[in-house]
Amino acid sequence: MTVNASYAIRRGNWSRYQRSTRIPYSIYPEQIDLMGNDYLNEYRTTSSYDAFNIYGEYRLFLDNHDFKAMVGFNQETYLAKSIDASKQNLVSDDLNSLGLGTDNPQADGGATEWALQGVFY
Repeated sequence: MTVNASYAIRRGNWSRYQRSTRIPYSIYPEQIDLMGNDYLNEYRTTSSYDAFNIYGEYRLFLDNHDFKAMVGFNQETYLAKSIDASKQNLVSDDLNSLGLGTDNPQADGGATEWALQGVFY
């Protein structure tokens, strides 16, 4: 009799942010205007995948006969979550924090999840 087992794991973490600030410019003396948008956008995704397999094999010899049987189990799970948030008009040009934004808050997100189990013989 032999027994085999395996376990696989995969984890993912992705993160990005985008920052845009207003640029001061002047055409006329003592008159400074601002050009562009001031906003911060952050995006994050995490994922996890797990797979477990186990199977056994039994072999029996009787006289001129060879008998073999196998049975096994498989389980897999997957989960991914993402979030996307942004704000405009940050109170600092140097610090990157959504908490410093004063206007137009936006948030979005998503998730996916699945799992399966199987028996084979």
